[in-house]
Amino acid sequence: MPVASIVAMRQMFRIIIKRSTAERRWPAFSLWKLIVSIHAKVVSRVGAEVSYKLWFPAEMPSGLEKSTSQALGANWGLAFQGPLTDIAGVNYFLDLVSVLRAQHPDIPIVYTTSEFKQAPLFVSQLAGMGVEVVEIPDPGEITGHSTSKNLLRQISSCWHGLSYLKTVGVETAVRARTDQKWDLNRLIVGFSAISRLVDGQSEGNSRIFGSSLNTFKRRPFGVSDMLLVGDIGQLISFFKPCDVESYLEHRSAVLERFTFLSPFEVDAPEIFLGARFMASLALESHEDPVALFWERYFGILPATFISHSWQRQQPWQHGSSHLWDRPQSLRSLIGGEMTFEEWLIVVGLGA
Repeated sequence: MPVASIVAMRQMFRIIIKRSTAERRWPAFSLWKLIVSIHAKVVSRVGAEVSYKLWFPAEMPSGLEKSTSQALGANWGLAFQGPLTDIAGVNYFLDLVSVLRAQHPDIPIVYTTSEFKQAPLFVSQLAGMGVEVVEIPDPGEITGHSTSKNLLRQISSCWHGLSYLKTVGVETAVRARTDQKWDLNRLIVGFSAISRLVDGQSEGNSRIFGSSLNTFKRRPFGVSDMLLVGDIGQLISFFKPCDVESYLEHRSAVLERFTFLSPFEVDAPEIFLGARFMASLALESHEDPVALFWERYFGILPATFISHSWQRQQPWQHGSSHLWDRPQSLRSLIGGEMTFEEWLIVVGLGA
């Protein structure tokens, strides 16, 4: 399909979206599902960069964005974890919460942590914004594994926060770190359209989606831990709590089950969590666990579309490449980030 023709189609869909928003002739969600579906069909023909700009435009009509997000986000909740031990980090998180509250004033939000060094500075402010602040016992560090020394804290904090959300009726949750920012309206719209496109209307649909930001191709089971969204029950299972003893048992079981993983790889929190999840499943001997990880259980949301950024990098710009500059040797080792378009091909929608 010529690029010029696709550009014309893009204009056509913008007109349809604007008219449907003003005249309310079609459900907004159906339009988004259609847009994502067509995007999937042209990925392999025009390339990721071109197709991305076509089907996820920066200038999404605000009326459609807001109304669709509010309709689909009725049973959503947000769980945050991560240490807030300096003024810059506190202000970064408070700014995000302020934006989230402006988008969805009544959405349940919980912040869970075992570290309250800056408590006088931010706990009362969070409470004033309607955030439930939950303090939990410190599960301690994992010694001897520098990249995963805080993993027990991460797991415990996520599990307690998600469990709280379940008690207040949340069905779909966003679990995120306090050093991340993203657009909640776009996240809800994108997740809802993409998950239904891929998995349909099945009641058993429990795929967990992560952001393309920091999800790397050559990191088996390594969906980014920066931001995850999915069914509340599935996320609670993903972050099943463990102490040091059970962590070491799980780690040994993962290395025994998936012999292609090295101890160095399993030290990465993302790989440990993903591999532990897959090791808990009853897979057939002929099934490829890494392929199934992406085909059946996990998915990718385009970081640029949901405006996902990290405190340690500049905000994403629509159509830009990754702005976080990794050493070339490390980029080669982990193979670059997995894009939304590449994941569509894995699940059979982009070829």
